[in-house]
Amino acid sequence: MAKPTEIDKLRRAFAKAQAESEKCADAVAALYAGGGHPTRARLTTANARWARAAEDRDRRREMLNAALAAAPDPKP
Repeated sequence: MAKPTEIDKLRRAFAKAQAESEKCADAVAALYAGGGHPTRARLTTANARWARAAEDRDRRREMLNAALAAAPDPKP
């Protein structure tokens, strides 16, 4: 089995961050499910978690894109 490259590691980290961001977004949406009105504390906490996850996802996307741009083209 081939040793994972740095780009493979960055892809996995980005995928994990993307999944976490989606999970947090779903948690915010769930607060309003069924016409509920969440407390300010619950909403603030959920939004803060979502923002943190989205920032991490964006940071990892930038790292992956930079690595892909710097990688040599595999095609001759």
